[in-house]
Amino acid sequence: MPGFIDLHTHTCASDGSMRPEELVRYAEGCGLDAVAVTDHDTVAGLEAAHKAAQGLSIEVVNGIELSADYPQELHILGYFIDPYAAILQGAVHQLQKWRGIRNGQMIARLCELGFDITPEEVLARKPGADMASIGRVHMALAMVEKGYIATVQEAFDKYLTKTGKAYIERQRFSPQKSIEIIKQAGGYAFFAHPILTVKNPDELAPLVDELIGYGLDGIECYHSAMTEEYSALCRSICAGRGLMVSGGSDFHGENRPEVKLGQVYGGQYVEADILLEIKRKIGLVD
Repeated sequence: MPGFIDLHTHTCASDGSMRPEELVRYAEGCGLDAVAVTDHDTVAGLEAAHKAAQGLSIEVVNGIELSADYPQELHILGYFIDPYAAILQGAVHQLQKWRGIRNGQMIARLCELGFDITPEEVLARKPGADMASIGRVHMALAMVEKGYIATVQEAFDKYLTKTGKAYIERQRFSPQKSIEIIKQAGGYAFFAHPILTVKNPDELAPLVDELIGYGLDGIECYHSAMTEEYSALCRSICAGRGLMVSGGSDFHGENRPEVKLGQVYGGQYVEADILLEIKRKIGLVD
């Protein structure tokens, strides 16, 4: 029986609901062989995740998901990074600073739109957090809790997505800089959930070719938002260009309950051979 993995997960270090140690134990309980912790613009959860894995039969892969600007938002996953690398630590600090500024501006915008929501009420949705470590999901949760909106998804659709009334862009690194940061931190850079960035399949290959010019190593070909047709396109592009293939659910726990750990489109699981092939290509196994 093949093993299964999940190379795209989030903890409460960014916008997931589970603590890193909870995620690792939950992943093992789900029967996964490996899990990559890929929090948004932070590596704060990795140490706790590795400690939790000690004595368990699950592997934790160091990861991060960097938010880049192109001109729409584009995410780059980094695997096998050194979380203590100076370039990565500096980048994370800058990204968190930009995130904190934007979060404050969006909460103020919600108030202008008639929602009586304070920064303190949003922060309460993530105990111990500051303005740099909350996400839009915590704003949505505060809106639901106060009865302004019925669901988190409704809050996003009407107010918090790019077309939403309260959305404010935040400063990000370019894709080129994001890939450079990951690679200089010893990692490997993958284009995350391309279906969320490139809706027109005909536009995917040209963008991938541009990213290859910056040092892209692979594409996340399996994801909960994918379709079989789009996944097949991604795999074909990888095969034709010598890129690696990754896959993960984009798990956020209770903050996105429709996404199940280890599962991608159609309820499929990501086979462990995906990670094994990555390790072969980067020289970690023969």
